[in-house]
Amino acid sequence: LQPSATPIPRTLQMSFIGLRDISLLRTAPKGRQKVETKVGEISAGIIRNAIKNELRRKGQVLFVVPRKGNIDKVVNSLEKMVRGLRVTTAYGGQLDIDENMKRFAAGEFDVLVAT
Repeated sequence: LQPSATPIPRTLQMSFIGLRDISLLRTAPKGRQKVETKVGEISAGIIRNAIKNELRRKGQVLFVVPRKGNIDKVVNSLEKMVRGLRVTTAYGGQLDIDENMKRFAAGEFDVLVAT
C-alpha cells in the first residue's frame, strides 16, 4: 500500500503497466472533519483571525508558502500580527528541519511555516 494525495506519475505509470496495483478509498474515515477551503485575496485580518481562532481552541497552524525565500518575511509578518506567537519553519535543505518538526508536533510552537 502506497498512499498518496496526488497521483505520482511514475507510480501511476507502474499501475498502468501492471507493476503496481491501485487501491481507491471511496469513503472517508469515521469522525473525519470537513475541510474548509477558501480562495481570495491575501488579507492580514483574515490570517490574524484564523490564527487566533485556532489558538483559542488549543490547535496549531500550518502556513504553507510557495518558496523558501519567502519564509523569513512570512514569519516576521505573522509574529507582528499576533503577539507572543511561537513560530518555526520547515523547508527543503534546512539543517534543523527534523528538530523543528518534532518540537512543533510536541506543541512547542503555535505555527509551522513550511514549503
